Amino acid sequence: IRPTLLLLLSLIFVAASVYVHNDIQDVDMDQENEVKKNRAIASGKVRIEDARILVYLFGLIGLGLAWLVNIYSFGFIFAYFILFYFYSHPQVKLKNRFLGKDLTLFIAYPILCFAANFAITNKISPLAVQCSLLTGVYVLTQGPVANEASDMVEDKKYGVKSISTMLSWRSKVQFMILGILAQIVLLPLIQIQYGVNLLLPIFSISVLLLTLASLRPLLGQYNLSDFNKVQNISTLYMIVLPL
Repeated sequence: IRPTLLLLLSLIFVAASVYVHNDIQDVDMDQENEVKKNRAIASGKVRIEDARILVYLFGLIGLGLAWLVNIYSFGFIFAYFILFYFYSHPQVKLKNRFLGKDLTLFIAYPILCFAANFAITNKISPLAVQCSLLTGVYVLTQGPVANEASDMVEDKKYGVKSISTMLSWRSKVQFMILGILAQIVLLPLIQIQYGVNLLLPIFSISVLLLTLASLRPLLGQYNLSDFNKVQNISTLYMIVLPL
């Protein structure tokens, strides 16, 4: 239990560190976004200088906690920190590279899964590899619709070369549908292979089918109400999938 709790705390601090770092680098973009303009840094409630202190403080605490777990979990958490630090760092800006935003989010899930696997079992299991890659695929395919639709205008303006900015709305919805179909086929096979209770595959498929049904109205055009439904169901699935 102790290594698991330490890793969880580590991830909370490291994620907070890179999240604040991203908000600092994206302050101009966020100020133009109807939703993100109310965030603490973008709205001016928190000074950038103070936010930078939090980046370093949270980062050091998070990495220190990961070191207490074991060297392997620390290595993966450190890789996660570096990945997202350069994701928005102005001299590298991975999110502005071709598909950099999408691939960064895809890679993040295996990294975190492997860190957790080493904390719990001190090794990487085949189940962890398969499930983490499946999660990464889901994030890659659903992100342009469920997570990035509200960022598209600002992303295009500031040169983000992602699936969301390069595909039409209809193509992004179709891409998400393909990702869901892949999940419907592969997830139950993986779960049954490892003797998971049958109720979990049934529940997983039910959520995926519900997501498919909610996507139909969005094939025509973007609608905020329908978009919110897809986003909520997608979030539910992201909670279920790691289980």
